[in-house]
Amino acid sequence: MKMLQTFNEQHNLQTAQQLTFKNTQFENGFGQFLEALMVEDIIQEEPTAQLRGSGYTWCNEIAQGGIQITTSKHPYVKNKEAGTLTIVGQPDSLQIVMSIMERHNVHYDGAPSPQDIEIKVEYHDELNPKLWEKQGDMYELYPDVLEALESAGEAFFEFLEMPDLPIEDVTITGSSANYNWTDSSDLDLHLVVDMKAIEKKYGEIAPLYFNAQKKVWNDLHDINIKGVPVEFYVQDMDEKHHSTGIYSLKDNEWVLEPTHEEPDIDDNAVKAKASELMSQIDKITSSCNKADAFEKIMTKLRDFRQAGLEKAGEFSTENLVFKVLRANGYLDKITDCRTKAFDRDLSVEEEEWDNLRDDPWEDIGYTKGPFKPKSNIAQQTEKRTRINLNVPYSQRESARKAGAKWDAGIRKWYMLVTNQELEKIPNAWR
Repeated sequence: MKMLQTFNEQHNLQTAQQLTFKNTQFENGFGQFLEALMVEDIIQEEPTAQLRGSGYTWCNEIAQGGIQITTSKHPYVKNKEAGTLTIVGQPDSLQIVMSIMERHNVHYDGAPSPQDIEIKVEYHDELNPKLWEKQGDMYELYPDVLEALESAGEAFFEFLEMPDLPIEDVTITGSSANYNWTDSSDLDLHLVVDMKAIEKKYGEIAPLYFNAQKKVWNDLHDINIKGVPVEFYVQDMDEKHHSTGIYSLKDNEWVLEPTHEEPDIDDNAVKAKASELMSQIDKITSSCNKADAFEKIMTKLRDFRQAGLEKAGEFSTENLVFKVLRANGYLDKITDCRTKAFDRDLSVEEEEWDNLRDDPWEDIGYTKGPFKPKSNIAQQTEKRTRINLNVPYSQRESARKAGAKWDAGIRKWYMLVTNQELEKIPNAWR
């Protein structure tokens, strides 16, 4: 029993996460905050401050599954300030703590408010002069810019490793192809393809493959043309693209020429909605638990933006809110949390792996139990070889049940298999 208790305490200490809040103020008093933690059983007994170093520790129950609270100041009732508040504990407990902080009007630096949100919208009388040359009433890309973009598109095409990719056009869009460009605007380069033909040949997994390759490419490369960053995409030619400026590199002409019409923007609506979403994102990213949850959040935000684009175009409240979130790093917060959650989901203790290997191929229709040891000694002592696998994100549970393990260092699944077991691995994973 004591050994199990020690194991649990070690597990709690190793899996604890930390939240830090600067210039914290307790509007309803620090005592009420502590009482709320006790009511929720986050802490077991009324804490007292212990001066440690330059701060105060109020409780330390991490090993028992609780939390540790430290403050850089002693939050007397009069000033209600705690300085820097640090809370360490299990993800579920931290979620409850964040909820209590919100209910008890705990303020801290970084908590968004509408009046603090800046909306960066510029509108010019001409297109970006770094990229565009005016010819009479028309704009064309400078020849060296056109050549550089064509070369970049060709490199991206080769990176996809699909030589028979049916490309219908190569286009550029985004703020840098419109009058609302800024010094920080990027340029979106799209390989426009016949997705129906691709799916007919390669299956419905093709769009997922393109999205994965696009992300890898954009993470690996920092390409800019005359200081303008370039982002790369694969676009279905049948997909509605809500942009007011689309330029074809293939034909060196406008598919959709932007019109100069200064937008009417509801600043208050944008700020209020952005503040609301920022608060929600701060709350849910306080502990990175389930990767699927963050995938759903990103999907909802994209759908939210898409609805605005379809309804009112680039200057819709929804699209501007999305841009505010992106500019302030909130989309990156979701992505980073999703990655951490994904790694944590796949970091399973050895004892758990043994339990998961009972019916390894059940979910994907293969013969059960290829890893169950037979009675003959030869098979039990046969040499095993490490095989790295390319498992789609959607099949991670199947991989786990099949006995695969996750290598967070190289971000790949792998198995240690005998020659006989190797034959059981689906070709799609090799």
